[in-house]
Amino acid sequence: MSDLFRKYKSLYSSTCNTFSTGESVTITPASVTGLPTDTEITLTFDRVDSSGTKTPDKMERIRGTVTGSNFVVSASGRAVEGTEQVHTSPVVEMVWNADDLNDIVDGVLVEHGQDGKHTSALVTTLKATGAVVNTGTSDVTIVTPKALADSDYAKTSDITVTADSTTTFTNKTLDYASNTFTNFPTGIISTTQYAPRGFLVNGLIVPSVANNDLTVAIKGMDGNDPSVSNPVYCRIGDTVRTITSALSVTKNDGTNWFNAGGTELAAKEVDYFVYLGYNATDGVVIGFSRIPYANEYDNFSATSTDNKYCAISTITNAAAGDDYELIGRFAATLSAGAGYTWTVPTFTNNNLIQRPIFETRTLVYQPTYTGFSSNPSGTVNYKVVIQRIYIDKDYLAGTSNATGFTFTVPFAASITLSYVTAIGVRDNGSDSAGNWNIGASTVTLGKAVAVTNFTNSGTKGWLGLKIDYQI
Repeated sequence: MSDLFRKYKSLYSSTCNTFSTGESVTITPASVTGLPTDTEITLTFDRVDSSGTKTPDKMERIRGTVTGSNFVVSASGRAVEGTEQVHTSPVVEMVWNADDLNDIVDGVLVEHGQDGKHTSALVTTLKATGAVVNTGTSDVTIVTPKALADSDYAKTSDITVTADSTTTFTNKTLDYASNTFTNFPTGIISTTQYAPRGFLVNGLIVPSVANNDLTVAIKGMDGNDPSVSNPVYCRIGDTVRTITSALSVTKNDGTNWFNAGGTELAAKEVDYFVYLGYNATDGVVIGFSRIPYANEYDNFSATSTDNKYCAISTITNAAAGDDYELIGRFAATLSAGAGYTWTVPTFTNNNLIQRPIFETRTLVYQPTYTGFSSNPSGTVNYKVVIQRIYIDKDYLAGTSNATGFTFTVPFAASITLSYVTAIGVRDNGSDSAGNWNIGASTVTLGKAVAVTNFTNSGTKGWLGLKIDYQI
């Protein structure tokens, strides 16, 4: 008997070889990419010609299965909704048709009435709080969902209810509400049950430091590594991926990773964004980065000391278009100097986020200044939001010894800007309007539209600095 429930692929169109009538013909589409292989499917041949002109006298729908690169015709699979045709290099498409829809309805009506409810002798609902049975007089056996592995559920006992055809049923509830589901059985989440991108199911981000080295791991909700009986799920791109083994990435001390141990950020908390990626050879990989906007592997830098670097568990077979999903954020600190040792804070809901998030907290950095004999003191605030960084500070000033005024930023700019929005500046104790320019990693301040016209003595600084630019 043919499958009543046949899968479908949207917008499929290809060509295939010439073939004649009969069910034993060989049909080889030019492409079978994306076509379902676990159910029969219905393909439409010669609905249009290669120019897109409709050819109704040549059209034939054929039911079969995809095996390898061939489309194998099912028994009685020719001439679905029509007559058999001889096809010469036809256009082949997947088009919804009455036969597919009617078979779905026929399959549903086997155990449902036209009102959508189960027929009277069948179970209406089977769930963790019990099973509801409709009135009926047919033989029926109701069994708790024991078909799944014992490890999938925490139950006090198995419950079986039987009755013969002389019994009249009344609505009852089998109550085992004290039982609790503990794990998602394999298969409950599949590619047909799409969750939002980047959200973990039964999963946690777990950062830790041992011997000054930073490790970021994916764990199950119970704190253990993922396994076949304790899987973690995540939608990466348009596919739900399953993690069934330990997954982590470690970055040892001794390297200025992400430039987080440089002058601006050393010994200061930095927010890192955790990613899961996928390719067919490496499977699911984990990484973390300072940027919150990546969607594919080539959005990151491969240079370990670059602001946009991503520390990834394996890149052996990484390719530019590999899908990556941001799944959360955590805080860590890299020390200054050749040691570059890692530390992490006590984690809270503020500095460890277990969901996609595309901005940092308001953090601080230490600029490097030029144009001063006595530099301004204190740190400056910054915040990264998707692909922009916002820098602000009410007031900073020092003693001038040059007409120029520059300071470094915590994240390199991807676009340089000149003579941007006016700001307040202080020059030799007097306040006036100024402007700012940004190069690759340095901001230059000036008065009016000039950039080197400060007095080379006295107090020099900014008033209520607020700048933002693209990273």
